Amino acid sequence: MKKIIVLIVLCSSFFSCKKEKIAYMDIKVVFNNFKYKQELEKELTEIKNQRKFKLDSLEAQLKLLSNKIKFDSKNTNLMAQFQTEKELYLKQKYIFEEEEQSMVTAYDNKIISQLNSYVKEFGKKNNYSIILGATDGGNVMYADTSLNISKEIIEFINNKYNGN
Repeated sequence: MKKIIVLIVLCSSFFSCKKEKIAYMDIKVVFNNFKYKQELEKELTEIKNQRKFKLDSLEAQLKLLSNKIKFDSKNTNLMAQFQTEKELYLKQKYIFEEEEQSMVTAYDNKIISQLNSYVKEFGKKNNYSIILGATDGGNVMYADTSLNISKEIIEFINNKYNGN
């Protein structure tokens, strides 16, 4: 207990002697407004749309075969073809879902890595001792909004990303 009190006194005396520049950013806002994130999200959406088109085409073939089977239910060739097409469709759907999940994870890691690098550079350039990341999860329970530098960080990271 005495060690904790001594530690608190030492910490408070250290911070009272040195004027620290501390701010926070809303991680969700900064992340969603990062142009790199928006570009990768657009790229992922295009890939998903192309894959959806392919899956829709396979599904249309299945429906066509299903309708043919309704009129000729004893045709074993149609039944076998339907089963093969169905397996192909399900396999392709599963592969696409797995690849998309991997791409989302990889994209998020790239974005976060770049974002962290830019925020670190921003902090050094603007003489911040600490930049906290506020999330809905409660990392920062309260802070005066005057300490929120999300807009400045968004401007900085997007300028850096654009090569400025």
